[in-house]
Amino acid sequence: MARVLIATLILTVAGFFFYNMRHSPLPEVMEAASTENRIAIRAEEETPSAAEMSPEMMPPAGEAVEAGAMAEELVPSEDEMAVIENDLPHAYFLNLKHGDVVTSPFKIEFGIEGMKVAPAGTYETGTGHFHLLINTKLDEEFLEDPLPADDNHIHFGKGQTETEMALEPGEYTLQLVMGDGDHIVHNPSVTSDIITITVSE
Repeated sequence: MARVLIATLILTVAGFFFYNMRHSPLPEVMEAASTENRIAIRAEEETPSAAEMSPEMMPPAGEAVEAGAMAEELVPSEDEMAVIENDLPHAYFLNLKHGDVVTSPFKIEFGIEGMKVAPAGTYETGTGHFHLLINTKLDEEFLEDPLPADDNHIHFGKGQTETEMALEPGEYTLQLVMGDGDHIVHNPSVTSDIITITVSE
């Protein structure tokens, strides 16, 4: 009797196990995953590398040319750069130009575009005052520190827009430089072109 019960129990467990195996989705999932792997491997093997691509398989030349043209369009032309530069504030000499010959004393008139003239100590955005550089250049140290006040760096901290100079005969370079309320050069700097004049006898 006990043997019959044990045999019946074994058959019941075995039947339950085989039934679940037949109706379980696991074999189908494994088969699907295996199929996907085979497809991926086949696609990778069939895809040629760039070196193996024939001219017919390469993108049309027109598309490459078009992409290059688009890149060139992003670079401003000389005319566009001129417009950009002209939009920036700049100083200039009203009554003098490069190569002029003058007699001492002579008058210098200052001009400015894109900025308002204001006395030193004014910190409003877009304002500044003139400095006249004579026979010197705008050194990098002046981009952070106040411009010095000496014979080569003349300050017009009251907001003056002209002056009268008495210089010995000879050749001189002149440049106008705008400074902020603390006599520090703006960033970017606002200057005139450097001109050379000659003071005659």
